[in-house]
Amino acid sequence: MRMFPLDAFRRAWLPLAACLLLAAAAAGYVLAADGEKAEGPVLTVDGEAVTAMEFQAAMSRERIGVIQQFQSRYGAEFDQGFWQRRYDGQTPLEVLRQKALEQITKLKVQQIAAKREGIVTDISYDGFLKSREEENRRRQEDAGRGKVIYGPLQFGQEEYYQYTFSLMLTRLQERLAAGELASSPEEIDVFYEKNKNVLYRQTPSIRTRKLFISGSEGEAASLAKQAQAEAQQLQSLAEAAETMNGKVETDVQLFDAQTLRNDARYMPELLEAARRLAPGEISGVVPVAGGYAILQCVERQEGGYASMEQANEDIRSRLMEQKYESWLMDQVRRAKVETHREMLDSMDVQDSGFGG
Repeated sequence: MRMFPLDAFRRAWLPLAACLLLAAAAAGYVLAADGEKAEGPVLTVDGEAVTAMEFQAAMSRERIGVIQQFQSRYGAEFDQGFWQRRYDGQTPLEVLRQKALEQITKLKVQQIAAKREGIVTDISYDGFLKSREEENRRRQEDAGRGKVIYGPLQFGQEEYYQYTFSLMLTRLQERLAAGELASSPEEIDVFYEKNKNVLYRQTPSIRTRKLFISGSEGEAASLAKQAQAEAQQLQSLAEAAETMNGKVETDVQLFDAQTLRNDARYMPELLEAARRLAPGEISGVVPVAGGYAILQCVERQEGGYASMEQANEDIRSRLMEQKYESWLMDQVRRAKVETHREMLDSMDVQDSGFGG
């Protein structure tokens, strides 16, 4: 499970929850009925229990990926016996359980850290189910009173899990970014110098002369090749255009920071061609909407770099993402995971169609 940087989490939780719900629905996965309590533990992570219901929710998130993995690698057919059929000594169900175990360990160590930081007080699945029931009851009552309800009227289990987990994770990352995982000025300086050519180089200003031939394949394509060859020989797009007896159009086009958004959206092929040109250099024939174009760079001014101050927030976010990934790997590595083997081996796929 990849951890997003702080801003990305704020933007991403709703699409993420929607995708997970759609995947589970498409697969026919059945979760426990509303109001049901979580069963006994399948495993513990640093003493915190993971119930059967919680583990099966993790299995549902990994389910589609495991099916696709076995279909891609072995050409497996998803049928009645899919989950128990052996491929290279392992069944899809065994792989699914292992992936769910790895996922739930990552989730649980983050919940434990959030509890340690005082961000949450209850990280049990029973507590989560109770919280969801209370939230849905509150939303129903508010809707009945005519109050504005933000988000869904009622949260499903997986949707509410993703929502509450992402909020918790944002607060945890903020807390760690201000303390244990804070970036020093030296780290920011080093990151900036190491990555400025790739991440913080500003858009150059490139003035070009453009030759355009309208039409589709055939005569227009042939004429474009002729014009490009003539321009290369004369080292001048303008002089080449004069030899084409009015069959081409020419004008000047500027590519810079002001035009970047529209260039990238409406003429990405021309933008890419322009970026590759040195002053005086002539491009190849570029297929564009409505015909073909050829560019010659008239003038080029490099854009320099965004200042350290301008890049500071982005650098901190990127460093935090890197540090958090390392921190999380370390937490998982240190975690004491004790599985209840009989319970773990009983975890099956719950399909509305067919399964294990």
